Amino acid sequence: MLDTQPAFAINVAEQFDITGDTSWLRKLSPVCEKAIDYMIKRDSDNDGLFEVVQQSYREEKGTDWLDVIWASHEVSTINAYMYMALTRWSAMERLLGNEEMSGKYGSLALRLKSSYNKDITDGGFWDPENKCYVHWREKDGRVFGNNMNSVVNFLSIGYGLCDDADRIKSVLDHIEELMHKEDLFIWPSCFFPYDKNLGLSVNYPFPNYENGDLFLAWAELGTRCYARYNPEIALKYIRNVIKQYEKDASRIRDIPE
Repeated sequence: MLDTQPAFAINVAEQFDITGDTSWLRKLSPVCEKAIDYMIKRDSDNDGLFEVVQQSYREEKGTDWLDVIWASHEVSTINAYMYMALTRWSAMERLLGNEEMSGKYGSLALRLKSSYNKDITDGGFWDPENKCYVHWREKDGRVFGNNMNSVVNFLSIGYGLCDDADRIKSVLDHIEELMHKEDLFIWPSCFFPYDKNLGLSVNYPFPNYENGDLFLAWAELGTRCYARYNPEIALKYIRNVIKQYEKDASRIRDIPE
């Protein structure tokens, strides 16, 4: 589950945003650097994208938060987290006076961003036919997860990897159209099914657990994207979540003890 490495570094940076405690940040910087540097070494083909341990979906092992799907080799979610970790820690290192490390992280982030945004035929994650970012690339060049995975696409936009206005509009407008069509109150993990044999058997046509429940971390990513693009849409889903919690709470109160 290599999303844990960059996610830890991101969490430390965002905690610092809240506290502004530079001495605390300095104490945590060595372990964050180790986590980031471990991931930096995971680019065996030197294409700017970082690889996970699993080489193929045939290994039937989870690699990111959506662990019921066998993402492998170069995974878009992992690389999105790495981009955020590198950009955030480029700024943190500069703040701590380490210009060399800051420059290293910043350069790697720019290279990752360039590779990430290439079309799938050129080694990247953007699928121009389906107008979305795909979940992963295998070593043989095949891509998987072009099913409008909301987490993949929200990470791409919300973490700043995608700054192409046309792509942002295409993805977010399409997701909103699908939300209306399905009459959903909050975003699911994906809008179309994964191809067969790409995950645990109970997860077809859709991920059994992850596609039904409310995960506030994923919802935050969605609101992060829409807040910049169309704030009214972001507010709509925040209100939907609050309304759903109120509804659920009333049901619980009505259950006899």
